[in-house]
Amino acid sequence: MKNVFFLLLLSFGIVSCENKSTTNQSSDEAVENSSSAETSSETPTDDSKSEISNSGVYTYKDNSTELQITVSGNRWMGKTVIVSGFGAEYDNQNAQYDNGIINGNDLYESSGNIKIGYIDGNSLVATVFDRQVTLRK
Repeated sequence: MKNVFFLLLLSFGIVSCENKSTTNQSSDEAVENSSSAETSSETPTDDSKSEISNSGVYTYKDNSTELQITVSGNRWMGKTVIVSGFGAEYDNQNAQYDNGIINGNDLYESSGNIKIGYIDGNSLVATVFDRQVTLRK
């Protein structure tokens, strides 16, 4: 009986020592990680530069045309409304929709073969009906 009690006490001591060394190791790793995080925030890298997002809604409107291009990630969706004079309801029913992809700052039609425009800051320049138009964010 004494041997069983001694073995249980010994095993308990070993288990508790293992837990203590694991805890110390974890806290040492936490200190190391926090100091490396401080170091990385002190030294600027190219990754820390903020990029201007192209995502958003670009619009254009004149007496004969209303354009809206929505950019989200590497895709764009467009709506073209020809102002006919028969009212907004009629014009919106006859709106034309299109979509495509974005590669860098360049807009391409859906197959990715034909460039239709580009984004420059808060402006989107596109060719619509053989006419170059600048839409604003």
